[in-house]
Amino acid sequence: MFRQKTIFNYSVTSQKALLEYYDYYPSFAGPLFKGIAIFTILLFLGVALVTGSLLFLIGPAAISIGAARSLLNWENKIHHRETRPWDTHNFVTIDRKRSIIVIHCTDITTGFVAHLPNKDLFEQYLQFLHSVLPPTAEFMEKDWEW
Repeated sequence: MFRQKTIFNYSVTSQKALLEYYDYYPSFAGPLFKGIAIFTILLFLGVALVTGSLLFLIGPAAISIGAARSLLNWENKIHHRETRPWDTHNFVTIDRKRSIIVIHCTDITTGFVAHLPNKDLFEQYLQFLHSVLPPTAEFMEKDWEW
């Protein structure tokens, strides 16, 4: 099992926050996946032609060609999330150990999770939240479990 790095891009305004995130792949990943797919398709078609049996394409070759087609169409999907307006949030969970700040509306098990790369940005975002959230918002320092 491999660890997959995720890239987070935040845009914070006076109204709400926007998040764009995607899995990190090196720049050669797309052409590599497409090359593997083309090689697989050509390999199984070649084996079918050499053996003279098109029945070969019905069994395992059909499955691998289907998988190769999905690799041919591979693209790194970019996911988007946004918060509700700041005045609707009532709770903030602060996890200093993992550099995570989560803002919640009503249910403290879900919310907008901000992964911050350094302490300065962490403190800056926290101060910003103090200024834009309603004065009744409750700030809790604890480990983020979800």
